[in-house]
Amino acid sequence: MSALTCKLKYLTCQKEFETNCGFSQHNNTIHKLNKLSVEQKKIPVLIIVSIKGDIVYSIHRRLGKNSKNTGLQAVSLTCPESIFQVIFEGYIHCYNKQTGVSRCIFRGSTGYQELSNILNDANWGVKYYSQGQKTYVQLTPHVISQDQHPLIRCVKEAAAIATVKNSKT
Repeated sequence: MSALTCKLKYLTCQKEFETNCGFSQHNNTIHKLNKLSVEQKKIPVLIIVSIKGDIVYSIHRRLGKNSKNTGLQAVSLTCPESIFQVIFEGYIHCYNKQTGVSRCIFRGSTGYQELSNILNDANWGVKYYSQGQKTYVQLTPHVISQDQHPLIRCVKEAAAIATVKNSKT
């Protein structure tokens, strides 16, 4: 006799849970990460606006007009944890205590619009060049299979290359 397994899927990170307890625990963790303290609410608006401008600048630096800059691009910015939490309040999805790295996940057209609202810049994902040239940020769609996910594909390709190198030696 086979038992039916019902998996719960968290839509933002596509993480699957076999029990309701695991899903609830993951959801509670995300809510705790997005709760601001009293000190964080006192951070001056000028500093927050400045950091948002730095984030847009970092994204634009990654948007080159040659073909070497196509594909998966990562943007990271060093800023105090408290300011990051204020800027991305409600969107922080993962935090690593050992490295101090927080992660937000944005997908599809809704993700693009959410980032426009967060960064207060409708053109955060477009870089304009002379002669009317433009480069764009394109976010991955909401529903994506394991084989199509760019990060998983890169890890698998790197593992395959490492296996080939090890077999040659």
